[in-house]
Amino acid sequence: MAAELEINRWGITNWISRETEIKPIILRLLDEPGTGVSAWARTTSGLIALLLFVQFATGILLAFHYVPATANAYTTVAFIELAVRDGAWIRSMHYHSSVLLPIALAAHILQMIFRLSFTKNSAAWIFGVVLLGLVLGAAATGYALPWDARAINGVNIAISLAGNTPIAGGFLKTWMMNGNAISTLTLSRFYGLHVWIVPMLILTAAAMRVFIFGKRKDAGDEPRYAAWARSQFTRNALVIGIAFLAISLLSVVYPAPFGPQAAESSTYLPRPGPQFLWLFEMQKYTDGTLAAVLAMGFPSVVIGGLIAAAFLLRRRVDLVRIAAIGLFTVAFGTVGVLTATAIYQDHSDAKISEQLAKQELDESKFRASVFEPQTQMPPRPSKREENDKGPQSSDAVLASSSSPMPVPSAYEVNCAKCHGERGEGTAKFPELVDVTTRDEDQLTPDMILAIINDPKAVGRSSKMPSYKNKLDDDQKQELVEWIKSLSPKDPNGETPHVQTASIQDQKQ
Repeated sequence: MAAELEINRWGITNWISRETEIKPIILRLLDEPGTGVSAWARTTSGLIALLLFVQFATGILLAFHYVPATANAYTTVAFIELAVRDGAWIRSMHYHSSVLLPIALAAHILQMIFRLSFTKNSAAWIFGVVLLGLVLGAAATGYALPWDARAINGVNIAISLAGNTPIAGGFLKTWMMNGNAISTLTLSRFYGLHVWIVPMLILTAAAMRVFIFGKRKDAGDEPRYAAWARSQFTRNALVIGIAFLAISLLSVVYPAPFGPQAAESSTYLPRPGPQFLWLFEMQKYTDGTLAAVLAMGFPSVVIGGLIAAAFLLRRRVDLVRIAAIGLFTVAFGTVGVLTATAIYQDHSDAKISEQLAKQELDESKFRASVFEPQTQMPPRPSKREENDKGPQSSDAVLASSSSPMPVPSAYEVNCAKCHGERGEGTAKFPELVDVTTRDEDQLTPDMILAIINDPKAVGRSSKMPSYKNKLDDDQKQELVEWIKSLSPKDPNGETPHVQTASIQDQKQ
């Protein structure tokens, strides 16, 4: 029997070698064999492969239930969390693997610097560095999809940063919003980037690395590389097994964050994922164009610098290593310091710490609830949809909203220039009609007041000034009440309904 198994084993091996290109591909992917710490450090490649697989697999499972529309996104994520079998665990696996991927890539790049991989295998070096940028892009676009208070705040900040980008700011802002106001079209743009564009770029880069770029091996070295591949496969398998078990347990103990809907977020403190806390902290000290340049330029300089150093200084190996280590230390050191500062400040401030603890408790209560359907008013058409119906006169635009209250003088003096005479909005600034009831960016009176006092503090555009010390309390309250009263006219007097869902407490 043993002899038969041995014959079958070698028969399968010979068939794979004869009928496929797996063996040449593996040999082209391998670097110079190593032992000890060097060999174990190189298992970061296996860890990255695992995390990417988890991202793709869980992402596909989540996509079966998710609807990229502002009226449905939050509901479908709640459905995944509460009604889909193992849905909360799958979503947590997706979240935690996205957080760990940049860390694994940073470790992978660091071990490549010490092994001088940029001189021995430039394709592997470029792939590792570019993959870091794509992974950050995937995390940034996926952040918007739950469409909870955290997501909407993140979208507002992202759009504000895009709008403040030098030269191309106007184009980037309009392209990212997919119109003149945040709507379902905005969410669908983030969804398309996260689900289609970025994954396709990652798969294309991986395919090029595997099938096009690689270092050809001499025939005489084949036995040595084959033996190394077998031992390294064992190491990678061990690391992958331990890592998968750890991520699985982490996803059970620490579920993926899921905040309240925007309408319930007047006191909510949105915090990004750990991989973007450095950006959150950086935004506290910068504004406008400088904030946009740092947010988008900092990662670009790091990634571009690591790639350029390997080419511009290729013949000066020691100088390349010093430059790469220096850039790596400054970049990831800055990220680490800013991240630690953000965490420390949250925990050292009693009010913030108390609110964050309350939010965690609210999420625990949410996960102990059940998912029950109900009905809700459908979202009003976006400006894009209204424009598709053809041009309207100014009288028709003003007639599209109604308010039983007169326009406050404070609004006419301070707000009408940007938001229109009756809150109908302008080409560059959003409308105020129905902001307290519409699905895409529903605002509570408390949130409206917070925006009036300090729009930047709640993630709104930095172009809007603060009126905290410019208006008295009575004027602010009058503005809030008037904005609440704005509503679109219903020519038929009917209130059609659509299916959505609410979260009810689990009965004991």
